[in-house]
Amino acid sequence: MPRKPILWALGLTVCLAAVPLVVHDTFYLRVLTEAIMWIGLAISWDVLAGYTGYLNFGHGAFFGLGAYTTALLMVKAGWPFPAGVAAGGVLAAVAALLAGIPTLRLKGAYFAIATWALARAVQQIALILNVTGGPDGMRLPPFLHPEFFYYAMLAVTGAVFVILWILLESAPFGLKLKAIRENEEGAMALGLNPARIKIQAFILSACPAGILGGIYAYWITYIDPAST
Repeated sequence: MPRKPILWALGLTVCLAAVPLVVHDTFYLRVLTEAIMWIGLAISWDVLAGYTGYLNFGHGAFFGLGAYTTALLMVKAGWPFPAGVAAGGVLAAVAALLAGIPTLRLKGAYFAIATWALARAVQQIALILNVTGGPDGMRLPPFLHPEFFYYAMLAVTGAVFVILWILLESAPFGLKLKAIRENEEGAMALGLNPARIKIQAFILSACPAGILGGIYAYWITYIDPAST
């Protein structure tokens, strides 16, 4: 990574890490926590939309899968929070793999519509299952430490940014995605496997969304199909 972006990133991280030391109002801290969460979701969404050129309207489905997985494992199975969040990220990645095999064969508006349908399908499943609480949703045990969730969101978002920067800007993987975005047939002529690379990008995009969804569920302490 170039030195200048590293210095900017380190400086911004230090400033954000110091926010809870100077901002003692819980309301503003919650606003900043949610803003950081949306930044993390935007960074992960950009993997598929920005680098590969596939407009994904189903990104919220992976966020919801992570939230419900974390909630179910904590409430029903008694798992600790870190294990539940990790499981949410893994399930989101597996869902992206299974959904990506058929949907990534589509292009343009067809792919966008397919991912929108995926998001609606996940929402409807959460509405009809008893284990998710149906339309009434689920409650999680409260953990009233807003600083903890602020730092959790900041750590995950920062880690996602660094990992994706390395993979997409400093490693050949990013060039492969750009080649597919600009000319998929040309990328195939160069010996690339667009189907496999696009699925890898889909998984790389979905996993952080699932992790952030798990943190969000524990932070809010209540989730329902409409909120995820």
